Amino acid sequence: MTGRELSQALNRVQLSVRQFSRLTGSQPRTIEKWLDDPTAQTPHWVRVLLALLAQPANMEVARHISDAALIEEEDRGDTPHTVGI
Repeated sequence: MTGRELSQALNRVQLSVRQFSRLTGSQPRTIEKWLDDPTAQTPHWVRVLLALLAQPANMEVARHISDAALIEEEDRGDTPHTVGI
């Protein structure tokens, strides 16, 4: 998946860079690097995950898991690196 394709896929599933970062545990700057270079190849898991997230039921599960992780981090006093999705 190229940076251009990543941008299109994020738009299709209605996720911002920060939201995708939170969901994947990736740093936002890593995702932004992929987006800034339209010919850069992303890891295979990016394509797989975005295809799964295109299904509304999968997105709902992902949001639930991410929200639970955010609550756990806050309970431990950790500072999450991004916002929930």
